[in-house]
Amino acid sequence: MSSRRRGRRADRPADGGGELHGATAVLAPLPGREMGTVAGYAVADYLLQHGTATRRASVPADSVWHAYADHLTGADLWRTGQSAEDRGLFRQAELIYRAAASDLAQARSSLIDLMGRQGRIEDEERARRAATAAGDDLELVRLGNFLDQHGRTAEVEQVFRDGLALGNTGVLKSLAYFLGKHGRAAEALDTWRQAVDVRRDEWSSFVDFLKKRRMHDEAYQALREGAAAGDLGCRNELVMMLDIGKRAAEAEEVLWRSATAGHRYARSILARRLESEGRTAEAERVWRQSVRHGDGDETSSGAREKLSDLLLRQGRLAEAEELWRDGVRAGEYRSASGLAKVLEQRGRVDEAVALLLPSALKGDADTLLTLSLLLGRHGRDAEDERLLEAVSTTYDKGTGWLASLLLKQGRPDEAEAVLLRSALNGGEEAWTSRTRLVELLVERGRIDEAEGLLRRIAASANQAANEELITFLETHRHTDESEEIWRRLADHGDSRARWYAGHHLTRLLARTGRTAEIEDLWRRNLAMGGGRQVLDVLADLLAEQGRSAEADRLRREGVG
Repeated sequence: MSSRRRGRRADRPADGGGELHGATAVLAPLPGREMGTVAGYAVADYLLQHGTATRRASVPADSVWHAYADHLTGADLWRTGQSAEDRGLFRQAELIYRAAASDLAQARSSLIDLMGRQGRIEDEERARRAATAAGDDLELVRLGNFLDQHGRTAEVEQVFRDGLALGNTGVLKSLAYFLGKHGRAAEALDTWRQAVDVRRDEWSSFVDFLKKRRMHDEAYQALREGAAAGDLGCRNELVMMLDIGKRAAEAEEVLWRSATAGHRYARSILARRLESEGRTAEAERVWRQSVRHGDGDETSSGAREKLSDLLLRQGRLAEAEELWRDGVRAGEYRSASGLAKVLEQRGRVDEAVALLLPSALKGDADTLLTLSLLLGRHGRDAEDERLLEAVSTTYDKGTGWLASLLLKQGRPDEAEAVLLRSALNGGEEAWTSRTRLVELLVERGRIDEAEGLLRRIAASANQAANEELITFLETHRHTDESEEIWRRLADHGDSRARWYAGHHLTRLLARTGRTAEIEDLWRRNLAMGGGRQVLDVLADLLAEQGRSAEADRLRREGVG
């Protein structure tokens, strides 16, 4: 049972009358953990969904939006503006964004984007200049690009140079591109040099700039300088070029220098290269350096695994064990699994199990898989079952493995119960458990139960379950309820589900020429917060019907 449903659960009222009957029952029973039992009652899905959809589609009065602007602050205020824009309420969104713009960069950007979408060029420029004056460095670059798009080149350069004068070095790259675009190559090169001096991650962009201008010698020199400065892209491209040019010794020297300097991934790339050439002693030294000092973004546990594999291939099990014990003492993730692998190879299976068990019982998926496979390899199915049952019940992990174990032992009814529990609780494995259970029920000839399960979950506006139900009915019942199902999802699903349902329904309705229903469908989706993409679909639909003026007005003004 999902946490959302649990939150609505209640005991049945003592004076509730007779049995609950029919599709109009106000309360619906919630299944217990055992088949056929009831854990409590919740508002029936149809009633809850109707109320939720009605609330989503309603538009608050102007006074409510003004109250939001007056009393909300920061990110909450900005998100409220986004909610208004997602409903096509551009006037209300602008009110909110303006209220939040003085304190929040996201609100300034949203306001500017909204104005640009509406074609309000002068208002957009004023808002961009205000954001720049407020110290928004990113918006300064955008202002320059905005002016460039409108052919105001003299102003572009002035904006960038004013930013530099204020210490905004992030504008150097944009200025360099601008100068290069307008044929001022010498100034552009000088500006690029300043940019890479300030920010090491600009080297690859500088190299690309040089290549596009066929400045191949300069690009090659920049690759070398970028590699020496620690730019990953430059180093990798330089090594590849040298290897292609049969200059392997130079390529290796580049990697050695980079590894010595501690640049990202250099040690791991170098070690793999050395191993591929059979130079295992040198590779081992590099892997050990990576374990001790890291390798940029690659964790030392990754290097520890590579070094362990090398040691195991050489039969040095004791050293591999000590290597992993160091990792466990350091608290490195997956070191326990690495140590367990070595212990198993040394015949110390009980130690390996004891090492992994605490983490597996806490629901760590990787450790759980490692331990379950370990127990399976050694025929300890009873322990494996107890482990998987405990973790599946508490964390909804390992359910599929538990079901497979039960099926292997000829216990399909128990496998069904395990999968049903997971399918209904809305946890991490609910989707895979539902799919597996439906397949199992069909295999056992219980089509009605499989359909009932899908309908039960689909009623909660679960998109995947609704799609599965459509396919199931077409395959096993040879019936088509797709329009009814997609309509339910379009009204009651989340924004993603409504988007997909809208497109499926549009195709269905278009086949029978029901264009008015298609328009109503997308208007309702927009009213429920469908967002910019839904507004664009609706505007395109209007334009296709020859209603271009309405489409333009919708894009410019929204519906508010």
